[in-house]
Amino acid sequence: MPLVGASGAIAGLMGAYLALFPRAQLYQVFLFIRWKVPAWLYVGGWAALNLLLALAELGPLQGGGVSWWCHVGGFVAVGGA
Repeated sequence: MPLVGASGAIAGLMGAYLALFPRAQLYQVFLFIRWKVPAWLYVGGWAALNLLLALAELGPLQGGGVSWWCHVGGFVAVGGA
């Protein structure tokens, strides 16, 4: 079933951010503790998780209402340009 949403565009923005600012530092907050993380690690980890979930969707665990391939496609299409 085809899905339409803005998440692919947001994924593209994340890819573009990584392409334009590869050495940037992002703040990560966990349990009220804040530290800096390299943008490539944060955004790259997010992209890897989306790719893993997209590949898992090919197997018997289908559905869920999230178009993981749209996230991967938006990240690659805009970030790779």
